[in-house]
Amino acid sequence: MSAALVVNRYAAAVDSVIGGEAGRRWSDERLLPRATNGDLRPIVDVTARFAETLLRLLDAGAALVEQTRAATTSASDDVLELPLVPAGGCGEAPVWVHNPTEVAVDVELLAPPLVAGDGSLLPVAVAGRVGGRRISLTAGASQEVTVGVTVPPTQRAGHYHGLLVGSSMSQPVRITLEVADRDDHSGDRAGTP
Repeated sequence: MSAALVVNRYAAAVDSVIGGEAGRRWSDERLLPRATNGDLRPIVDVTARFAETLLRLLDAGAALVEQTRAATTSASDDVLELPLVPAGGCGEAPVWVHNPTEVAVDVELLAPPLVAGDGSLLPVAVAGRVGGRRISLTAGASQEVTVGVTVPPTQRAGHYHGLLVGSSMSQPVRITLEVADRDDHSGDRAGTP
């Protein structure tokens, strides 16, 4: 529910209380403290301050939800999908590494082996080096890094999953790869050796 809708509903409720039968009951001396002398302004002022506080609370809650959504979305949306590779082929894809800071940094990129549901493993090369690579980025620089997998001819077909982690990355990048049977070239999107 938007803050504007909450305010509109609250204003309508306050208007109905002040202007309707409930408003007349509020003005009854038996229901109002004697200190107000029948004047509703102190009650309206307190109610308005309460409404402002409630709206600030709603805004803070909405901001918290948005921050949480942004943090979890970035983690789940970063997927590097390597092209379909037949056994005996290779697949690779680029990843961009950014340094948004004002100082030079060394970034260690690590990619443990990809794993299939049956436990089969495939080593991953980052910038031509199996397992990982250290790259240096000057202030504000970006660099493309190639992530690749060479699939042995005897590798089992299946879906392989893994992670690319970096020393300066707040979230890992998921890596996915589908290995096809050596004889299955349907939908082949990658070159063979």
